Amino acid sequence: MVPFKCSALMLSALILVSLLTLFTTEHEFRDLDRYSGGLNIPKLIKVPRMIYITHSEDEYQTSRVGMLSRIFGDQLYIVWGGDSEGPRHFEGLNVISNYPITSTNRFGAFNWVVPGTGVEQAMMWLIDHRKEAEYTWVMESDVWFESETYFKEFVWKWKDSNMDLLHQNYRSIPDSDSLTYETDFEEMKILHRVRHFKMLRPPFVDSNAAIFSPYFEGLFNFYRISSSLVGKLDSWRIQNNGNWIFMEPLVASFAVQQGFTTKSYLTDEIKMRYRPCFTQAESLKILHPVKGNFTPCEIPRRKHNKPS
Repeated sequence: MVPFKCSALMLSALILVSLLTLFTTEHEFRDLDRYSGGLNIPKLIKVPRMIYITHSEDEYQTSRVGMLSRIFGDQLYIVWGGDSEGPRHFEGLNVISNYPITSTNRFGAFNWVVPGTGVEQAMMWLIDHRKEAEYTWVMESDVWFESETYFKEFVWKWKDSNMDLLHQNYRSIPDSDSLTYETDFEEMKILHRVRHFKMLRPPFVDSNAAIFSPYFEGLFNFYRISSSLVGKLDSWRIQNNGNWIFMEPLVASFAVQQGFTTKSYLTDEIKMRYRPCFTQAESLKILHPVKGNFTPCEIPRRKHNKPS
């Protein structure tokens, strides 16, 4: 009877593996290092989805896309913000180019993005495809990571998390009209804390879509967002007559006020800032901004006109 039991057990295991293989989608893989009851049955793990926003296909960007393709497979989506003809070196990959965007009235640098760039294309694509993945990583091309191995380990570490991973900071900004305009906004911090938050309220947004304090700011060059939050943001856009407003104060504040559980992914090995660009790795693992091969860049010195 013992041999029969063993044979029956092995047969059941084979049937189970066959069924798992049959219903495994193309964006799942098997972790052969994990076993169930000593029967060598693989555990199915979904490959995360990644949107990579770039407008260049130079040697540096082509190398980065190659690494991301090996990590995410067919769950890598490249949002192309370059010329209208699209990239020529990303053949065989999922490329999102000239994706339909909104007709938002834009206040120059203070709105969502310059019309047609990759950031808004990425969000509109996410809205239309939010049911295909519970969470999606979004990364811009000037986010640097040390190595393919480290980045894969970093992303996989969060695969079972049920939180939106956002870079957020609370800012104590009043709702009152004491949020006055200054004449010169050379510092991005002042820009965030005054003008951007004021633009979350009328007359810059519809009264039905107004967002009041508490306000949060953040950098959204690299983040993980849930399909639920994407859906809520789309509902907010519809309430705002189909228009967006600048992403960083909007998403950071809106997520908290809608009750989403958020967490920062920052560690001592990760550093994200607006400017200046990093000119060396500084013994860190993930950095923003890094232009090309650590090319220097400074804070833009320019005056911004008050939105009308």
